[in-house]
Amino acid sequence: MVKPARKITKKAALKSGLLSTLPWNCTSFGEESEIEAHAEAEGRWVTIADVHPFMEFDGEEIASFILRAVNNHEKTQSLLPKIRSVLDLCQKNKALPPAVKKEIDTALGAISEMMDAGAEGEEA
Repeated sequence: MVKPARKITKKAALKSGLLSTLPWNCTSFGEESEIEAHAEAEGRWVTIADVHPFMEFDGEEIASFILRAVNNHEKTQSLLPKIRSVLDLCQKNKALPPAVKKEIDTALGAISEMMDAGAEGEEA
């Protein structure tokens, strides 16, 4: 008898240690690949996805694309608060022309939206 798949939310996965700060990895077997994440709570790497060929792309190409997206997302998310702090400091410069301050406001708004979206994803 096959057990039904259990839905694990991102919040539960983070809490359980499934998704760690370590970059995700890819292991390839011919045209197929596995995506692995480090399970900190278990102290080992676990397979989180089997990736199969699709159209003219083999599993390794698809898995590599996914890994770049996930790993780059983690890197950029951690930079957003630092970028916001620097822009806040720049905005306080009274010598800046109004057009530059407006651009900084626009950038700060976009960063806040990105950070809010990232926080909502962690709560899901």
